[in-house]
Amino acid sequence: MKRHPKSSPLARFRSNLPTLASESVEPLSISVQNALCEISSLQIPSPSYNESIELIKLQVSTSGVCLALLGTTGAKVRYPWLGYYLLDERAPQPFALPDSKCFQAGLAEATSHMTMDETRKLILVGDKTRVKSFAWGNSRRTFTKALPTHTLDSRQFEGPILTLPNGTILRAGRAAAAVWVIDQLDTHGPKGDSRIGKKLVIDEYDEELDMCPDIDDSGGTPRASHIFFNDDPTLEPDLWERLPDSSTVICAEPYSNSEGSRSCLLIDFGHNGKTVAVVKGHRDTVSDFSTSTADPRAFLTACHDGYARLFDIRQPYPVIEFQAGHQYDCRSVALAFPDGIPIVFTGTNHREQIKVWDVRAKACIYELATGNNQVKSLSWDAESNSLFAYTSCGYKDKSRSYQYRQADIPQRKRASHPNNTSQGSKPRCWPRQAWHAEDYFEYAFDAGEDQVYRYTFKEEPNRYILPEYGNAKEDSYTIKEYDDDEDSEMAYGRNSDDDDFDEDDFDDY
Repeated sequence: MKRHPKSSPLARFRSNLPTLASESVEPLSISVQNALCEISSLQIPSPSYNESIELIKLQVSTSGVCLALLGTTGAKVRYPWLGYYLLDERAPQPFALPDSKCFQAGLAEATSHMTMDETRKLILVGDKTRVKSFAWGNSRRTFTKALPTHTLDSRQFEGPILTLPNGTILRAGRAAAAVWVIDQLDTHGPKGDSRIGKKLVIDEYDEELDMCPDIDDSGGTPRASHIFFNDDPTLEPDLWERLPDSSTVICAEPYSNSEGSRSCLLIDFGHNGKTVAVVKGHRDTVSDFSTSTADPRAFLTACHDGYARLFDIRQPYPVIEFQAGHQYDCRSVALAFPDGIPIVFTGTNHREQIKVWDVRAKACIYELATGNNQVKSLSWDAESNSLFAYTSCGYKDKSRSYQYRQADIPQRKRASHPNNTSQGSKPRCWPRQAWHAEDYFEYAFDAGEDQVYRYTFKEEPNRYILPEYGNAKEDSYTIKEYDDDEDSEMAYGRNSDDDDFDEDDFDDY
């Protein structure tokens, strides 16, 4: 397989690739297999003075209607923050979040628990004691800004949240899941300002109310019922994902190497929480799930043992394993089926890249650059043939002090791509211990800060649509004494063709 002349300059292809068994004449799969993509970064409004926004994860709704971002904001104390971007707008929109679609969630504690209900146009987020929902529209129209809709009292149920096709909300706890019926819930009213339940004493959460005046004082609606994990009475999921168009949920709990332990199982909430399968093969904690409506029987896992694994729900062991991170953790994954061809995306913290795998060819085809950022969250949008990635810069601290040196972009690289030319008199910098050297990709690119990227694959891309080079500066003080030959010591001599593929039974793909 040869590199396509329109492949992105932020894609590096593997050498000596086998002929792709799944090579297609269909435009969507061709664009993904050949890295024919335009890459843009999301513009997020600047927070108030002395505050910052730190993202945690992103998620695309089932049919690609909405991209939701969960994070924290604040100065001394961090509070949940939400932002969303509507992907189904008819008119082309800049890839930017307007102020009206960014807001504090009204909860008292930072959280990583978020889900969406596309049918009801809801984003749900929960801290340890409450769940709040926000509507981006209704059956008649799309709202200018999200409307606070529900607050749920979820005390004793602190785990992940999801909605089922029958209109119920579930939240995991130890040995059981709390249940609410959406159509029976009280709401915050047409303006989103009515209290639900008893009034909370906010002082219990925030002794200085001026630190976060946006905490909602609604106690919330108590759960309607709960479903016991009868087959697994000690189960306490910290991560779960519903299979498409199903009441069956993939659950994961922290890994234990004790005999008989299980870190991942399938529970059918349409049949009173019955455990229908236990999947095996993980050697550490599962960190992410991904599913696809194109194949409801398949799901993908990311695991801190460095592997991504593709499962068929009819088999207890993975159909195939991808060695995404080696001894480092595999943080996030996304499963896609452009034109029916199975493609896997994997992201890790340490390797600062996204790997793209052709499942049928049993190969990693290429790597996508992230601007030397760690990959924290991935999500695939089948409607726009786009991959979304939240990435984090690990080379600056909260005071914006950088562990950078001046970039050393080879002259041949400068000549090969117009984006490699200097931006006026501003010098370009590079992390001292970046995983990649400046010449690893065709376009030498560093983000210098956290970024959300959109990789849009298309038949005729403009390969020069790329993120702008970041504004990181050279070290203003000495963090560590570096010799010249230590700079970017992780990067130089890097071989992209690592032995990173494991296969088992491969018949179904």
